[in-house]
Amino acid sequence: MAPRRSEATPLCGRDDDLDRLARLFEDERLVTLPGPGGIGKTSLALALAAKREKAVVVDWSEARDAPAANVALAQAVGARAGGDALAAIEA
Repeated sequence: MAPRRSEATPLCGRDDDLDRLARLFEDERLVTLPGPGGIGKTSLALALAAKREKAVVVDWSEARDAPAANVALAQAVGARAGGDALAAIEA
């Protein structure tokens, strides 16, 4: 399961971004936050995940190819690698 953001490290000045991201999830099941390192993508994702009942944050940092991406997704949703990770998300 995704790590939860600590209350000791508040997300400052990103309320508009957080609201915009939350609105994206009204229509989409998967949202990717692209951008250069250090701009707060992970903090933003974890802040939203902490507010949602069912949320999974996938660490794609080691996924260099499709099989590695499948493993990362499967691990994040608690499915076995090679299994149906999407079915695990819907469960």
